[in-house]
Amino acid sequence: MGDTAYELDYGLKWVCTDAARVLHYSCGDGEILRRCAGMGTQIHIGIDASPRHIAKARQFKAYNSNTKYYFRCGGVSALWVLLQNSFDAAIIWGGIDDLSPEDGQAVLSCVFRLLAVKGRAILKLGAHDRQGEGICLNDMPLLWGMSVSKWVGHLEERFIVKPYRDIYNKERRQHEGFFLLQKPEF
Repeated sequence: MGDTAYELDYGLKWVCTDAARVLHYSCGDGEILRRCAGMGTQIHIGIDASPRHIAKARQFKAYNSNTKYYFRCGGVSALWVLLQNSFDAAIIWGGIDDLSPEDGQAVLSCVFRLLAVKGRAILKLGAHDRQGEGICLNDMPLLWGMSVSKWVGHLEERFIVKPYRDIYNKERRQHEGFFLLQKPEF
């Protein structure tokens, strides 16, 4: 079990390996995409529903002419205009926690559509407080009341799911789910 900063670092290293084009849904101020650029990625698309976050993200200027950033204000519908198979990597770092299950499922469908074959994604989901120490992680409720095992099964309908990772968020005193996903070859 890792802490949030460690797991984010671990996930970014994994998702950015051999990636040039990265999508970050619910990108905030673009900090995570800038970290990706530091790992060698070149084209960065950030989407966030907050005009304030997007305005802040757009203030950042790339120091390297080979690195491009594009930030767009929008929600789920902003994903539908992007080209199929156009990203090597995608990041959803808590970006669907506040969405309805239907919109969250739409985000996951879009990410699958947008990733190139063998493209990688990281997905972090919020969790509820852990009830007692004897609870099995696979039965731990995550986003929308689905257990870890149900999330793994659901995600495996589209992605190859790497081993599940548990994050303990000290500030919120809760466990969160962290998934590494890869689009398979069909």
